[in-house]
Amino acid sequence: RVGRPFDSWLRRHGAIAAAAALAILTIVITLVVLRPGVILARGPATIAVMPMTDTGNDPRAAQMAAEVGGDLADGLAKIENIRILVPGAKTPADFVVSGELQKSEQAWTVRSRMTETATGEVKWTASYSVNLADTDLQMQQSRLAAGVGHALARRINELLDADTRSAA
Repeated sequence: RVGRPFDSWLRRHGAIAAAAALAILTIVITLVVLRPGVILARGPATIAVMPMTDTGNDPRAAQMAAEVGGDLADGLAKIENIRILVPGAKTPADFVVSGELQKSEQAWTVRSRMTETATGEVKWTASYSVNLADTDLQMQQSRLAAGVGHALARRINELLDADTRSAA
């Protein structure tokens, strides 16, 4: 018969092959449970930056809110280990950043928050203000985006570092 040499080999080495396969499966399952980042490495965290709203009826404030939100998204997009999503993206985001811009007689104030999508937990909040009399409108816009963006980037870094440590 043609199959006899293989059958003989299988009987002799089958137990060894089965033991090796079981050992590999055990190692993989152990790594997935104890160190998920080793086998199931995730890609970069995804963050949806929602359009910033304004709290008044001033068209200039609405324009300023749009510009600050755009600058914030552009600044975050420069960070290599995260991906920034536009509103309406098909990819689900790990976090959502939202904010509002308020204009008073003396200052622009932006209030922002980052929420974890899976849990709804607020992971970060901040506010930042610039005096209306200090500089021109474009500089105020840049300072608002940078002020909130810097604090947000630091928080994102802390969260990513904690994820890396827990996966290790």
